[in-house]
Amino acid sequence: MTHAEHQFTVSDLLPFIRDPYTLEGARDKTFSRITSLSEAAPDALTWCSPKHADAAERIRRCRAAVIICHASLPQGHAGTATLIKTADPRKTFMETVNGLLKREHPSGVHPTAVIHPRADVHAEAYIGPFCYVGRSTIGAGSVLHGHTFIYDGVRIGRHVVIEAGCVIGAAGFGYQKNHDGDWQRFPHLGGVVIEDDVEISANATIDRGALGNTSIGRNTKISKAAHISHNVVTGERCIIAGGAMISGSARLGNGVWIGPNAAVLNKITIGDGVTVGIGGVVTRNVETGFTVIGHRVLPESTLPGKA
Repeated sequence: MTHAEHQFTVSDLLPFIRDPYTLEGARDKTFSRITSLSEAAPDALTWCSPKHADAAERIRRCRAAVIICHASLPQGHAGTATLIKTADPRKTFMETVNGLLKREHPSGVHPTAVIHPRADVHAEAYIGPFCYVGRSTIGAGSVLHGHTFIYDGVRIGRHVVIEAGCVIGAAGFGYQKNHDGDWQRFPHLGGVVIEDDVEISANATIDRGALGNTSIGRNTKISKAAHISHNVVTGERCIIAGGAMISGSARLGNGVWIGPNAAVLNKITIGDGVTVGIGGVVTRNVETGFTVIGHRVLPESTLPGKA
């Protein structure tokens, strides 16, 4: 349950709605908290998924002040609530709430953080408690939460969010036996490039490249405890879920979705828009238009609902 800091009206939401909508009820209806449909009280904003077979009945029973729902809902189900009807209520709810509650990130460096004297940290970035930033670059509006460790040679763009406990830029797990037969780490002289609007969740790790850079494309989202190995290159808007492991020199196209605990073998190329399911193991290149389930690579047209 999320409590807003102030009281809002329906009119405050409307500037953030990007799809066509219809309004059923009063524009001056007020709300002061944001909750799920089942928990909604008379001072709440909520939304209803059209996937519920009994969506109309759920809305009728709901006590919320404001409900964002599907455009197909017949009139007369609002009760005392104000309804905002759109073609995609989930997206509308997300965008309006994020717009309404958007807070300016803090800027500056927490007194417990350690910053390399030759690091380039933008004045509008924030470095949280007990962080370390090596000889690296942090762009405007980026936020490093506590206990994040940034090695030398990392370039972080604008409005990047890195949650607590992440390690960015450590040497990759690349070894070669020397003439004595002992394992010796291959030189890792590259860096890490993280483009604008990337979000990296808690305890994720990204290794620096060996002789080139590891690169994370714009607006990519990396979940908790995921690992991105040396020289991986991702496209834009990728999703890499919790526990996933992307091995060295793999290349991901734009809009790739890697499911929880999935693994991508080293030097694999994955095309634009490919989905790798939960626990999937990618051992060969995957072209655009295919989905990986387990060890199998399937055309999207063969999947349920895709025909």
